[in-house]
Amino acid sequence: MRRQWALLLSSWCLLFLSQNVFASEHIEFTSLNSEMKVSGDLFMPPNVAGKVPAVIVVHGTAGVDDRTQYFATELPKAGIAAFVVDFKHGVFNNSGNRPPNAKFLPAAFAALRILQKRSDIDAAKIGIMGFSLGGGVALRTSLVENKSKWIGDEPGFKVHIAYYPGCRNFLQEVKRKSRIVAPIKVYWGTLDCYGAGKSCPKLRTALANVTNSELDLVEFEGAHHGFDGTYVGNYYDPGAIGGRGHSEGNAEYAKKARESSIAFLIKYLE
Repeated sequence: MRRQWALLLSSWCLLFLSQNVFASEHIEFTSLNSEMKVSGDLFMPPNVAGKVPAVIVVHGTAGVDDRTQYFATELPKAGIAAFVVDFKHGVFNNSGNRPPNAKFLPAAFAALRILQKRSDIDAAKIGIMGFSLGGGVALRTSLVENKSKWIGDEPGFKVHIAYYPGCRNFLQEVKRKSRIVAPIKVYWGTLDCYGAGKSCPKLRTALANVTNSELDLVEFEGAHHGFDGTYVGNYYDPGAIGGRGHSEGNAEYAKKARESSIAFLIKYLE
């Protein structure tokens, strides 16, 4: 009986994967300053002729996980390619030796260039989204001064989406001389261990002073860091308040954020 159940479960898993996970192309590349050797998996929409829009998906400190995998599956269904990058393997192991957020920008813009050069990607319709660490990267790439530093006058990202991105730190980088020309969407929880409940509303005001593009900042009452994931637990992170990190998924908020993220991307990439 146990063997029958195991075979049934195995068959179900294979069927699920075949229906929900698209074939990917593994791409290895180097950051624009040659300091990081990283990689990514590109998931293309099935049975689509011609060029398609794309989104670079950047993980958090934990690395590629169920949060990034969701968009690797769902974005292609919406006709958008998903380039899920791995900026952790060979770069850092945990929060203790994680590089500062700005150190990942040369890798993010390198990923942008890779997609822009492909014949199957629409170079004018490439966005970026990320979670925690990746959310910070998604926000920092929106600043025109950062884009100019790494790719000059070349086109930047068309749209930016950030999940609980560490608003407190990014807030310090948004100055009167800053300029943003692309739409931004940010999600955070009021109980986020990195202080998003206080800092993200302040970031809303700061961003409004440096851009005329759409700003959609969404607050989830009672939500924790990683509200869209499945992990629940405590951990040490020097970036968290008092070093006390805590993540806790919330299925209702995850559904709302994911659906509105895809709608936001479709609005600006199609």
